[in-house]
Amino acid sequence: MSRKERFAFGVGGGVRTLKVSATLSAKNLQASSEGEFTGPLPFVWAEVRSAVGDRWRLVGNLGLFYVSIGDYTGRQLVLDASIEHLTLDWLSLGAGLRAGKVSVDVDTSSYRGEAKLSSGSGRVFARARF
Repeated sequence: MSRKERFAFGVGGGVRTLKVSATLSAKNLQASSEGEFTGPLPFVWAEVRSAVGDRWRLVGNLGLFYVSIGDYTGRQLVLDASIEHLTLDWLSLGAGLRAGKVSVDVDTSSYRGEAKLSSGSGRVFARARF
């Protein structure tokens, strides 16, 4: 197996169609805001694949999503790492971990606010290869 077959790096971009709706209210300020948007939004990612032996692969992904609609700004960062075994010529079995962070900020003439969410998950998967 040559070095070229053992390592791969790629970057990409795409468009997500996403419906976003948000409501923010603050009792002490007696203020509220609502917003809704549906549309194509940009998404970028990078991926690294490395062969470890003849049948094992390590895969890492990094994705970034950003949106700014009116007074709202949002970001999502996703990190993903997995290992897979090329069990058959057409089938891979693997396991991985994913971590993500989402943050949304609102900035109006009346108030400012933010929301943050972090998540993590594990997975086991089977992948059919053509």
